[in-house]
Amino acid sequence: LTLTISLCTNLLSTGALHPYHVTPSGSSGSGLLSHVTSLVCSAPLTTPTVTLQVLRYLLTAVTLPREPVHADDLLRSVRVVYNVFLCSEGRAERVAARASLEQMISGVFARMERWEKEHGGGVGED
Repeated sequence: LTLTISLCTNLLSTGALHPYHVTPSGSSGSGLLSHVTSLVCSAPLTTPTVTLQVLRYLLTAVTLPREPVHADDLLRSVRVVYNVFLCSEGRAERVAARASLEQMISGVFARMERWEKEHGGGVGED
């Protein structure tokens, strides 16, 4: 499991796992990234190594420079990282979860600010 999650993280970070590749069902769209993120979020966090790999993948997926996860996948990712922070017994996992959560939230706010600048104002303004 650790190797699989590590491979997905490396594919994602190098751009080989592009969000718009064809999904396993054959339809196009962002389904592949969503599917992989859902699988990683549901991975059993049985060892510190698996937990750290899950955190690494989720941080990579949320902070991608182009086409990061969003909507339900973003919320699920943040929830998993937050639960790791709350429930992990190991200090290393809690520290990594806290740092990941801070970077994720910071990245989301930076994305929101960029969107606001590009679109000339906030949502719902006339």
